[in-house]
Amino acid sequence: MEWNAFWDRGHLAEYYRNEALMNGKTAAVHLESAEDEDFWNGMLQLNHPGSYHYIYSSKSKRGNETSGRPECLSFCGFLDKFFFVCIDSDTDSVRKGRNSRTDDFVLQTYAYSWESLFCHIPELQTRFSEINIHPKRDFDFSVFLSQYSKTVIKGLAMAVEDEKKTDDSVFNILSSILETQCQADEMLNNGELYVKSIENELSDYATSSGKESGIKKGLEVLRKRGIDESNAYLYVRGHNLYDIVVYIGKRCCSQKGLNFERDILKKDYLLQGYKETDLIQEDITKILG
Repeated sequence: MEWNAFWDRGHLAEYYRNEALMNGKTAAVHLESAEDEDFWNGMLQLNHPGSYHYIYSSKSKRGNETSGRPECLSFCGFLDKFFFVCIDSDTDSVRKGRNSRTDDFVLQTYAYSWESLFCHIPELQTRFSEINIHPKRDFDFSVFLSQYSKTVIKGLAMAVEDEKKTDDSVFNILSSILETQCQADEMLNNGELYVKSIENELSDYATSSGKESGIKKGLEVLRKRGIDESNAYLYVRGHNLYDIVVYIGKRCCSQKGLNFERDILKKDYLLQGYKETDLIQEDITKILG
C-alpha cells in the first residue's frame, strides 16, 4: 500500500479491516493508546470472545504517526463490525448525557476514562479490605470518594449551567484544583482536609467568576444526564481521580509489602455490574451481535 494512501481514511480503514480478517482475527480495533488494550480486551472477551487486532496509532492526514481520541474518531464514516474504535468519553457524558455511539461503531467508557472505572464505589474499598492487613485501622476509600463526589459535582455543574452551551474553561479550572497528591495530614479522617481544600477552592472560584448562582441549575442539568452526587467523581478528568487514589493507596500500602495498583486497584479488569460497564456491554452487543 502506497504511503500517500495512508492518510485517506477510507483506504486505511479498508486496509485495517482486510488485514485483520485475512489473519483470522475477529475484528480490527483502533484504541487511543497501547495502555488501553487490557481494559478493552477484557470488556470484549467478556461479551464477545475472539481474537482482536489492536491498533494504537495510524497515519494522520499530514503523514505523521498519530494516536489518541481524535485519531480514532477520524475514521467515523468508515467503520463497521470488523473495524471499530474504542475511546474514553472524556467530558462527553457531562456535555450531552450518556448517549450510545454504536451507530458510528464507536465504543466508549461513559465515565471520563477507563481508569475512572477502577475507582468505583464500593468495589474499590471491598478489594482494599479483602487484601489489606489492617483494614479497620486504615483509609476508607468509600467515605473518601463519596465526599469527593459530593464536592466535585459543583464544579461540573458550573460547566453546564447553560444547558445549551458548555463552558469548557470550567473543566480546566476543575482539573487544576484537583491535586493528584496530598500531604499526610490531608489523608487523616479519610481525606477530610483534602476534600475540604477542593471545596474551598471551588467556592472561591464560584464567587470570583460569578457562577455561584448557576450551580443549582447546573445540578438539574447533570441529573437529566444521569450524573448526581453518587457518581460525579467518575466524570471528572480521569487521571485527577485515578492518580490521587493511587497516591493514597501507595501511602497506605507502603509498609505492608503490597503493590496497591497491581494487587488492589487493577486486580480484576473484568468489571461488571455498574451502570457504565453495563452500557459498554450493551454497546458491544449492538456492534458485534
